[in-house]
Amino acid sequence: MNGNTFCFEIGRLPRSIQSELQWSNVGLTRSVCFLLSIGLVACLSSGCGTADGPSRAEVHGQVTLDGREIELGSISFYPTDGMVAGGTIEKGRYAISAERGPVVGINRIEIQAPRKTDRQVQIPFADPGEMTDELVESIPAQYNSQSTLMRTIHSGTNEIDIDIRSKE
Repeated sequence: MNGNTFCFEIGRLPRSIQSELQWSNVGLTRSVCFLLSIGLVACLSSGCGTADGPSRAEVHGQVTLDGREIELGSISFYPTDGMVAGGTIEKGRYAISAERGPVVGINRIEIQAPRKTDRQVQIPFADPGEMTDELVESIPAQYNSQSTLMRTIHSGTNEIDIDIRSKE
């Protein structure tokens, strides 16, 4: 190994790194090369591998509960491998751009839509007597915390409408 190579050309490194490393004719030792290689493998295997990141797609649609639009809630897409994506449901509709969208492939979908119960409850960690509206989840667990709802996300634009039934 000469002083100008290490698994890639030094000239491809940013100039700030080149000057910071202060390369000499001695070059990198095998142990430093080994440690940098291990770091690269760890980075690639943890999902930070490509500059573009995982392939994401745009998704939009309508979400209803028992045939009625969900006024306010959220939708999350959990891929089998990759980053979670999500967005807000407002007046039954959601839209997530491709830049922030779900990873292409099979995704598990979770939907949350809290509703008021008409009861007041103590605000946690607040002074005694400070009350707030009680909220409970209106979405059944099989579409929420224990979701079995799966959809395949394709590259490009996806329209995914979901009609949740609270009593099946």
